[in-house]
Amino acid sequence: MKHIIFDLGNVLVRLDAEACRRAFQEAGMGTLVERSNNEAHTILNQLGLGLITAEEFCQKARELSGSQASTRPLPRCKCHAC
Repeated sequence: MKHIIFDLGNVLVRLDAEACRRAFQEAGMGTLVERSNNEAHTILNQLGLGLITAEEFCQKARELSGSQASTRPLPRCKCHAC
């Protein structure tokens, strides 16, 4: 492999933020996408920067939202944004 391209900031791949919000809501985690939820934004940013794993993100997302959702629906919630 010669080149690796990182798309930081929604430049090459356009992300559907509304679809991401809907996916979290459908998983019973709507509180994660409220604009006032600073803790949720923190874990989303940590995941996006590679500071936490997807598994850690899912666990923290469940804790913050009070959801008992399995890990199965959560990858869809990330919408490849993180």
